[in-house]
Amino acid sequence: MRVLHVVENFSEDNYGVTTALTELAGALRRSGHDVHILSTAVRAHHPPSSLVTYAPLAKPRGLAWRYAPGFGQLFADALPDANLVHIHGVWMHPVLCAARLSNRHSKPFILSPHNMLSDYSWRHSFAKRIKKSVYWQFARPDLERAAVVHALSTLECAAIKQRFPHNPVVVIPNGIDVERVARYARDPVMPVRPYFAFLGRLDPVKGIELLLESYAQLPRPRRIALRIAGPPSSPAYKARLVVMMHRLGLSDDVTLEPGIDGKEKFRYLAESWAVCLPSISEGISCVALEAMACNAPIITTPGSGLQSDAEGACVIAERGLTAFSGALSDAASWTMAERSRRAKASGNLARHKYAWDQVVSSYICMYDDIIARAVHRGRRDDRACLVPSGGV
Repeated sequence: MRVLHVVENFSEDNYGVTTALTELAGALRRSGHDVHILSTAVRAHHPPSSLVTYAPLAKPRGLAWRYAPGFGQLFADALPDANLVHIHGVWMHPVLCAARLSNRHSKPFILSPHNMLSDYSWRHSFAKRIKKSVYWQFARPDLERAAVVHALSTLECAAIKQRFPHNPVVVIPNGIDVERVARYARDPVMPVRPYFAFLGRLDPVKGIELLLESYAQLPRPRRIALRIAGPPSSPAYKARLVVMMHRLGLSDDVTLEPGIDGKEKFRYLAESWAVCLPSISEGISCVALEAMACNAPIITTPGSGLQSDAEGACVIAERGLTAFSGALSDAASWTMAERSRRAKASGNLARHKYAWDQVVSSYICMYDDIIARAVHRGRRDDRACLVPSGGV
């Protein structure tokens, strides 16, 4: 089976989707399937590889919606060898181009919105809401012809069904390479002063302001510090967080740190008291999966796409100051034995539910089913086109 993936931006700037797609491609290849990714890039000199080919973006007008003049031809050249197309995203030119060409050539495709159809995504900016509404009017007929719309969580599934009421929706979470992460996070050394950890882009959708307000409710002196690590979505938003920290009197207990990568990232998660992710809206949090693989307990909200588990690996608190500050207060009172029990449960959850060895089989079943239905439909169409040759 050959799967052709399309994503508007396959780079570190699009960390969540790029990470998930890279690991999905690796898991499919290990299972014996052929995978290639088509994307766009600002610079024309991105070298093609056995995994990904880039079409250079037009400048400056191409940057706004990832318009690449050569993408259509690149996609058309790759399409005949593919059994199906898997499109990631909703709003950008490569998505619409790939959907239209797939429809034109009767090639089945899957659409993975990656939470881009959530209520928050539609409503958080008036200007963007107007643009998306206009785009949706002319893109929807092509996108609605997806064989399957793929959701990462039951929460995202509900949002998708509002926009695609007649399409089959399949829920399959992102996976995590547990063994690779665990190698880097092995034998963590707990610091003298424990800390709650946040990791990710500093953006309003991540719920960082709720985290600061909730942490400020902990009684002083605070036994557990708070470390917030990640690149800011804008200098203005980082400045807003700094002002908020000073207003709440958190300067001695909270640090804002740059993004952490590689081995250091996994040790940062593994050595935390708990990883705090009060997201407003995500398909399923990649950082949460990495934290599980690092054997770190998680405190999060329903917006992360995760669900609570019987062993307490994930504490799911409703969004709101009372609920989330209560969850932090409870976690601050854990004994080391309690924290260790939850950490072990977190690792077990990663291995048994989110490891790619478990998750990739669901993707393969979805792909096989779509290909089989396309072949059956093609045979039926061929029979319908047969013209009787006349009397015998």
